Amino acid sequence: MVAPAGAVAASTGAPAPAAVVAEPVVAPRADAPQPRASASTDLADDPWHNFIDYFNELAASAPAGGTTTRPLRRQADASPESASAFALQAARELREARARERTLEVAEANEQLRRRTERRAQVEAVERFPLSGLPVDDGCKYVGADFQPQLDLAERDEFLEVMGMPPLFDEPRARFAMAEASARHQLTLLGGGQPFKFGITRGPSARFHNREGSGIGPRGGYKGYFEEGYDGMVVIFCGPPNHCAELERRLIATHRPNRACQNSADGGEGKAPSGVASFVYMSWAKLGNFADLETKRKLRPPSLISRSRDCLARTRG
Repeated sequence: MVAPAGAVAASTGAPAPAAVVAEPVVAPRADAPQPRASASTDLADDPWHNFIDYFNELAASAPAGGTTTRPLRRQADASPESASAFALQAARELREARARERTLEVAEANEQLRRRTERRAQVEAVERFPLSGLPVDDGCKYVGADFQPQLDLAERDEFLEVMGMPPLFDEPRARFAMAEASARHQLTLLGGGQPFKFGITRGPSARFHNREGSGIGPRGGYKGYFEEGYDGMVVIFCGPPNHCAELERRLIATHRPNRACQNSADGGEGKAPSGVASFVYMSWAKLGNFADLETKRKLRPPSLISRSRDCLARTRG
């Protein structure tokens, strides 16, 4: 028989052990704060840290000898100082990105406003640009390839300039208004009191450099504007002959009150036959210290005359 523990203690003289008391189980309160998950559990669903993992995997799989890429560190793994610096850098980059977006939005809005203003000015110019009532269509079809060879010659000619050509498919009055705007712009650049003259031709470069009787046109061709003392020519329009004649008449009627305008006829007399690609131009000169065009022509340096001859030879090559 086994003696009770108290009896054994009493017989031996040792103190009896304390009785074990079970602690009551207390249920957690509903409003008690929940324990926070570990950093690794938090970061698994974070897209930014997923990107960091993906970037580090790419860096680890990079071929040997390539560019060394320093692995990115999670913010949870960084020291408090580096985490604060990372947050400041992210905020700064966000502000810069928003500033760039705002700049682009403002630039786009300004460009749209400029286009609307330009289009409105063109419409107003068309409304102020009455036609003479003469027919402008000749029944022929014209495409850009009909005009390109002569435009290429003009662009390679140091004495000529081709201003923005109105698109062929635009309504005729809109194209006329654009050409009129080009003429006004050139007159502004030329300055007051300098001679200018409007005309139509089928070959601008040849028309400017022709020696008397050496080119195409009535009676063997006109004397070129270079031979008359002009300095240059601006091509402002291309289209069917009837369109060019109509535009020339309008330009002369508009600018003839200017005493520097050298046109004596009403315009349209030298238009080409139907089906021939034609151009409207404005020749100009800066007299400088010369009294008139004839004096300037006689005193031209031989080197300038030689360059004009080279341009004329190119039109025949």
